[in-house]
Amino acid sequence: MLKMMAADNDDAYNLTPAFILETVASAKFFVANALEKYSRNVTGSRHASKIAVAIKGLLDWPIERIEHALAQLSAIEEGDLSKKAVESVL
Repeated sequence: MLKMMAADNDDAYNLTPAFILETVASAKFFVANALEKYSRNVTGSRHASKIAVAIKGLLDWPIERIEHALAQLSAIEEGDLSKKAVESVL
């Protein structure tokens, strides 16, 4: 369902920062749980890289878009970036 939603919105060029963040966050949650289940020995930057590649495979989006969104999500989680500020960018 997530893959279909991402493809439909990508085709329609309806990619707001809020939509990208929400989609990548949902995909990250799904992928991270799957990776945790099947590869418990992957940690750190290797884990982050595997998540980005797995999300790319799931969403079929450019890796740069995914890595940028993951960096923004990380900064939001660490309190270094405001989610509202990112979502308000057109």
